[in-house]
Order: sequence, then C-alpha cells, then structure tokens
Amino acid sequence: MDTSKTTGKQREKRAGGVTGKGFQPGVSGNPSGRPRTAKFSEAARQLLAEIDARTRETNAECLVRHCFKKAMHGSPRHLEMLLAYVEGRPKQGVELSGPDGGAMKFENMSDAELDTRLKDLLEKYQQEERR
Repeated sequence: MDTSKTTGKQREKRAGGVTGKGFQPGVSGNPSGRPRTAKFSEAARQLLAEIDARTRETNAECLVRHCFKKAMHGSPRHLEMLLAYVEGRPKQGVELSGPDGGAMKFENMSDAELDTRLKDLLEKYQQEERR
C-alpha cells in the first residue's frame, strides 16, 4: 500500500493555526514577562517589616531571635538555617574522576557508559550524605 500520496483535501498551513488567532511565529505570548514579585511575596515582606508593639522589633527580627533561641537549645535545624543565612551555604565538591582515579574521558564514553558512571557517582554521593 502506497502511503506517500495523500487522499482527500489538504489544508494549507497558516500562522496561528486553523483560526489564525493562535500563536504567531516570532511574537511572544507574554510580551511583558513574569511580574517581578508575586502578591504572596509582597504580603510576606510587608508583614515581616511590621513592628511588634510589645518588643519594638520587626516581625523578621522576632523570627530570627526565635531561631537563635532554638539553636542555642540544641536544635541543629535552626542552627543550620541561621548559619546558611549569615555565612552562606558551603560549597560542595563534586568528584569527576574515572574508575581508576584518573581524569574521566567523556568524549570516549558511550551514552550507556555515561549513564552507568553517573548512576554510580550519585549512589556514592548519597551514601556519603547518609553518614
């Protein structure tokens, strides 16, 4: 059966699809882009900037003080969060060495070999993270 010839009427391709009102080539569907701040983020900023009448601190300062107290009482999660905001998170080293300890030769590896090696490295990283 020869399927190279079409039967029936063929529609001509036109910009914007069948109706002509769809996406036009070279024209952005969102010309002004995503808004810089979302409503939720703006509301959170305003709430955190408000001053507590009792303590005369901003709500953000009250939250930081709360995290500090929890960290001082031994909460590793609160300590980690405070240090991450104050000092920044430490850089993580990534090992990219071959099975023999030398440099990896990516250009000589097939896709299957790359997938296997990446899977091995990911498992090794996850085991070290659990310790």
